[in-house]
Amino acid sequence: MSNKRTVILSTNTNPDYMNYMPYVEQAWNLLGWDTLTYVINDVGNEYVKHNDNGTTARRLFITSDRDFREDTYTQTIRLLGHHDVSDGIVMTGDIDMMPLSNYWNPDTNKWTVYGRDLTGYTQHPICYIAAPKQMWQELFPEQTTSELLHKYGQFSKSPHFNDYWFTDQVIATERITNYFALNRGIDNGLALGRIDRANWNNTMQRVVQLRNGIDAHMPRPFNLFETERCLQILNDNINGLS
Repeated sequence: MSNKRTVILSTNTNPDYMNYMPYVEQAWNLLGWDTLTYVINDVGNEYVKHNDNGTTARRLFITSDRDFREDTYTQTIRLLGHHDVSDGIVMTGDIDMMPLSNYWNPDTNKWTVYGRDLTGYTQHPICYIAAPKQMWQELFPEQTTSELLHKYGQFSKSPHFNDYWFTDQVIATERITNYFALNRGIDNGLALGRIDRANWNNTMQRVVQLRNGIDAHMPRPFNLFETERCLQILNDNINGLS
């Protein structure tokens, strides 16, 4: 099988998310992953950046379906990202979740689901689900996001936040039943090794002290200073300085 590895990301034009796009792409590229980012309801042509280490950051500009909330459409499109990837491992990520170390080494022959313990073992977190392209193709054969969302209208069209917000995870959990689960661990109520906007300063301090950074759930609104700080942690991990 190909050694290619691609993280699927998505964003709409909300600056709280969109402004993180180039930095999160850069972070994954530094770790040797290609990125494919769906940019929803923005105008643009396909964009591809080729990096010196052989990775690429690719963006596709997509118009959402007005039958569904824009955020629901933006989240769920990631489950069909395999259609736009030629081969290799495909893994879902989040546009405001920056990797801080080389933590992700999914199985090349089966589904790998990261962090089910973070949901109390009730759902597959969309950050992070990985499998070879052909396995994605088998379980998610729909050609369009709208087609997929219509099959789960009780969630995707629900007026209740706890239904529609987790539509992508509901779908993934229902369909992916044979998988290897890699538990994350919980530290003070939050994901182990995560710098988290829910308690940014304290989790930053703890990750720096313990040198156990895995990822960072970035602040709202966009914060360039903290973004560059997290990129430095990643670079230090890559270079063995932390």
